[in-house]
Amino acid sequence: MDNLDAWHLTPDAFVPITIRHFGSETSYYIEVNNQQVTDVFLMDGEDILAVDVPVTLDNRHGAQMFKVCSVALHGSLGSRICTKAELFLIEATK
Repeated sequence: MDNLDAWHLTPDAFVPITIRHFGSETSYYIEVNNQQVTDVFLMDGEDILAVDVPVTLDNRHGAQMFKVCSVALHGSLGSRICTKAELFLIEATK
């Protein structure tokens, strides 16, 4: 197809992350912009989880920043590993 006949504008996007765990069983959850977006789940041994984290873009021009984090819970302590994603809502014109 050489040209764009139709374009469906959607505010839904995904930020891919991979969580690699080594060690004893640990509780995790995923958050976007400091808001928890998953239930707590367990990882054990040498588990690897690849997930596309859904985000919603605002209907506006310019960059929109998202901070997607995996949060590991270690008893009363926790740790976060974050990915910063810069996304754009692009409208195609013909």
